[in-house]
Amino acid sequence: MAIQQIYRPVKSDVVSGKLQVRVLLKSAWTGEWTEKPYLQPVVADQCTGPSVSRAEFVWHYGSILHEDATAYVDEVPIAEPYQFVQIQVMNDAGRHALWIGKITEQMLDVHGSDDDGNARGDQRLVAYGLEHLLDRHAIYQAWIESAPGRVDTISHVPDFNVRHKFGLALAGNRSSARETAGCYVFGSGGSVWTNRDIAEYILKYHQPDGIIFELSGQFALLDNLTAVQKLEGLTILQALNKLIDHHRGLGWTLRTSGAGVVNIHVFSIFGEPFSVGGTTFVANQEQASFELDDAIDVQQALVRLNRSSLYDRIIVQGARMKSCFTASVASGILEPAWNTDEEQAYLHPGGADETADDETRRSKDFERVYQTLRISQSWDWLTSEGAPVNPLINPDGTLDETQNAPYWNFAIRLLRQLPLAKAASLIGSQPEYQPPIIAVRDPQSEVGAGYVLIDSPDPARPAGRVVPIDREGAIRVEMNPNHLLGLNHFDTATPEPYSATPPEYDYATIIATLCLETDQHIRIITDRGGSPQASPSTLVIQVDDAELWYMAPRTMDLVRDGCIRWRVESEVLRDDRPKLRLIAALASAWYSQERAALQLSLANLVDWSPPGSYVAGVGTSWQLEQVGTVVTRKRWDFLRQTTTLQTGFWELDVAGFTDVPGMSDLRSVGREFHRHERDIRELQEHVGNLAVRHPAGGSGITTTMPKLYRSVTDELNGEIDVQAVKSDNTLIGPVITLGVLP
Repeated sequence: MAIQQIYRPVKSDVVSGKLQVRVLLKSAWTGEWTEKPYLQPVVADQCTGPSVSRAEFVWHYGSILHEDATAYVDEVPIAEPYQFVQIQVMNDAGRHALWIGKITEQMLDVHGSDDDGNARGDQRLVAYGLEHLLDRHAIYQAWIESAPGRVDTISHVPDFNVRHKFGLALAGNRSSARETAGCYVFGSGGSVWTNRDIAEYILKYHQPDGIIFELSGQFALLDNLTAVQKLEGLTILQALNKLIDHHRGLGWTLRTSGAGVVNIHVFSIFGEPFSVGGTTFVANQEQASFELDDAIDVQQALVRLNRSSLYDRIIVQGARMKSCFTASVASGILEPAWNTDEEQAYLHPGGADETADDETRRSKDFERVYQTLRISQSWDWLTSEGAPVNPLINPDGTLDETQNAPYWNFAIRLLRQLPLAKAASLIGSQPEYQPPIIAVRDPQSEVGAGYVLIDSPDPARPAGRVVPIDREGAIRVEMNPNHLLGLNHFDTATPEPYSATPPEYDYATIIATLCLETDQHIRIITDRGGSPQASPSTLVIQVDDAELWYMAPRTMDLVRDGCIRWRVESEVLRDDRPKLRLIAALASAWYSQERAALQLSLANLVDWSPPGSYVAGVGTSWQLEQVGTVVTRKRWDFLRQTTTLQTGFWELDVAGFTDVPGMSDLRSVGREFHRHERDIRELQEHVGNLAVRHPAGGSGITTTMPKLYRSVTDELNGEIDVQAVKSDNTLIGPVITLGVLP
């Protein structure tokens, strides 16, 4: 990390306009503001989400000589301090609100009494921004469309949108039309909730009494975001932080004039509009560059440059490719999963008669004989026709169907479902997927080629149950008894085995359509500059639910009237590579430049560049530094008469811009530790400005910590990360500490 200071310019007669400050109070939001003379603001923070704005005030009581008076007056503590509070400023443009919130805490700093016995001291008040009110109301019930034009409530909050198994697309549970309240509710229309729909619904039905919050700014961007949202039990503030997520290129802050509607101002974190894969990302609408040539009140302008976001290679990868193919015993792909000793013990269990022998054969000791077939350890991942089952995925995501990718036969896992949907019985219903298709030659069949499905043959013929065995790449066709599949094996054994049930099918004629996970991920690889380096720094973006379902040529997909239907050509049954290419393009743009953060300190109180606005650059006529980040915090120190403006940046969740679930932390690469680390960081940002209530007699609340730990403090952002380490300095895991910092 490089830090470059922009030094103060030569003294100039031009200064920023100074602000006159006063404090006003009112008990109800709908009431009138009343000035409270001599209530002094000490410091005020105005933040973007997920942080909470905060301000401190002091009221001196006792025998007081005010600065504009000539005689002492007796002041008493404010009796009802828990009111809405406004810090109002006046400049050449008139009066307007600088900071608005609500007082929630007070502390009396008692100084004793004066010579006349009158109490004296300081009444210190703490107020939080209006977003704190949103954190006091939870989402614990839902409004549903029970009939056309009728809305009822239930005490359960369903997930907004649902996603069924096997990586299907979102299924909506939103009403088709807006209700009389002006927003959507839960309904059976099948429409998908966007993040904007959800936010409007929450603000309509769950917001605090007596005050109206509405979306403003670039809130239309929320229409581009759809996902499954689980919000039951969350507060409105927590829900907004999930819906308007800076990891997805958006942010929010509150803006209000002090009366009427409070605006939840949504903004973009990008400085310029751009399009990737047909998706357009708009620019922040409030942008400025700071020129400091004539500003003599600049105390410091620090630009923190961060190259940790630069990568030579970006790999965007989804799940392992699924491949569907047909195997058979005759082709050598499938082989018996029992040995000769097990078969001989099955043939001659040594019972007194055939009934006793058949009973013994039903034991678990013999469940593999004639029933279990596995992928051969020597299989070369070619079909019986010589076509690759695991075609190579090139760095650009294209398939090379002339060769197999490297494979490992040790840990083959057969899936319990094929990527072939069953016929849906209802229009609009979610499809179900077929189990492995197992066909066997029935010597008694006179229809077609004589093949029947092993789990649904002619009602007069024996049927079995197909069970994939996950741990060894095998299938078990369970029949009672096993040797129903032993035709030409059981009945030809010497000496002749005893059994009351003759064999019917020959396991050697089994043909099976199976699906397995290959040993390669669906992935897109991009190199900065277009060419790979010898030892590139690499970022892996894991998109777990991005799938590629491949069907090898000449795959059996149907058995009917004794005949097998083959799909002659290879097919891609599901292809999420376009989404990965979109993510790769966006990631390449985002991670190809260094990020910057600005801390600008002024020896004055100023009200320009509110949180949520975009700072393009800062400098003078002889030096200009690109910033390109959003104002995330402004702090006014009213005692020192200073203003500090901070911009910040976040890791962009480029995977979150597409309808692919499960992705929230780019650096995690699927590792649980990093997911927890991000959650802890967001928790710290959320509670960073909220008070911690201490138990009686205690100085704080802390979790149990290992004896060895290290703490990394980022003073600019007010974040503290405490990580447990072993004696060799390797990480054990993150630890949260809640307490009062000095």
